[in-house]
Amino acid sequence: MNRYVYCLEVLPNGDLAAGGDFTAAGDSPATNVIARWNGATWSGFGSGITTTSSPDSDVVSDLVVLPNGDLVASGTFTTAGGQQAQNIARWNGSNWSAFGPGVNGWTMALAALPNGDLLAGGSFSLAGDVPARNIARWHGSTGLWTAFGSGVNSLVMDLAVLPNGVIVAGGDFNVAGDVVATRIAQWGPPRIMVTIQPESTTISTGQTVTLSAAINEGLIGVSLQWTRNGVNLSDGPGGASPGGGTVSGATTSLPSPTTTVPVSLTIVNAQASDSGVYSVVFASNCDNKTSTPALVTVNAPPCPADFNGVGGVDSADIFDFLNAWYAFDPRADFNGVDGINTLDIFDFLNAWFTGC
Repeated sequence: MNRYVYCLEVLPNGDLAAGGDFTAAGDSPATNVIARWNGATWSGFGSGITTTSSPDSDVVSDLVVLPNGDLVASGTFTTAGGQQAQNIARWNGSNWSAFGPGVNGWTMALAALPNGDLLAGGSFSLAGDVPARNIARWHGSTGLWTAFGSGVNSLVMDLAVLPNGVIVAGGDFNVAGDVVATRIAQWGPPRIMVTIQPESTTISTGQTVTLSAAINEGLIGVSLQWTRNGVNLSDGPGGASPGGGTVSGATTSLPSPTTTVPVSLTIVNAQASDSGVYSVVFASNCDNKTSTPALVTVNAPPCPADFNGVGGVDSADIFDFLNAWYAFDPRADFNGVDGINTLDIFDFLNAWFTGC
């Protein structure tokens, strides 16, 4: 090379692509700022990359191969293969093409995402016609540029995508988005946030327990699991406790992307054994979040014949009821019909003999 080489990239067929500010590679003169080595000789990519106003300022700063095998070059230039291409261009194996209007400044760094989208970083304020502060995303499915959050406040000089999908940017910035980040920052998938927490509840045996929770929208691949006292629930009879009520909604996959619609756990015909501390765990491949705990209390229904409320049914309840009846205590209106009369005595005694 007759000048600097700034970047290298291995092509799908094993050839090597080199970018820089050179104008010749080996004995091949048709290699302006980008060239290919096939293991024996250097050659160009079409007519190469140029800046029509000042060819000496041409630079290819970075190269990346997209999942479909196309090669992307970025830097400072305005033309690729005779086509207008503002600082970023794509080689499909035969021809160069632009990424829409491109970006309006030096594009120093590239990273390819698994879905075919492309990240570009550098020193620019527009990507296509979208304001983008030094970092932007090209969507392969729509052919449009979008900003990457609120960007960073100075140069992005390199980009990397970690195996878990987190994107790392390095450069000469000290703020990324609204976070202080000295020269390096990461952008991860949106974090799970529980926006609606399950609430504690008290019911009587045989009633239905309903607990609801929700998370933020726009997340992919999220599932949930409800727990009682730290133990996973399952759908069906006794799904929360042996002999307990019938559970539904214990575990499920949420819509992708998620919505803000709450998801619910229900226990039909709940029993006292279903009482406990309940929570729900939302999880994806890269994050998980547990709701705040909710206390569920399932009480046995009140026993009318336990008139004095001390627990159980015995003769003391009869004496206490009769004393209340003779005193016209409102509690002696046992059946709640037509005030206090002899029918209340008969109905109380029937309940007393039935027991609880």
